[in-house]
Amino acid sequence: MDVSTVKRKPHIPKKEKTRTITYRLSEKLVAELENEAMQKGISHNVLMNQIAEKYIQWDRFGDKIGMIPVPKGC
Repeated sequence: MDVSTVKRKPHIPKKEKTRTITYRLSEKLVAELENEAMQKGISHNVLMNQIAEKYIQWDRFGDKIGMIPVPKGC
């Protein structure tokens, strides 16, 4: 996959402090994340931040109290 040809939405940096970290992920998982980011027109970093924020703000609490996802419109 040639990421240099991917068109991305402009990123407006937040004034929030950041820190650089490294995670070891399987090649299959990385490929899926790259594909998702490309489809959304965002960088891998933005996608990972979205995933982490959703987990921290919602998913971890839903798991603890036994919430079950229900599709919209039900």
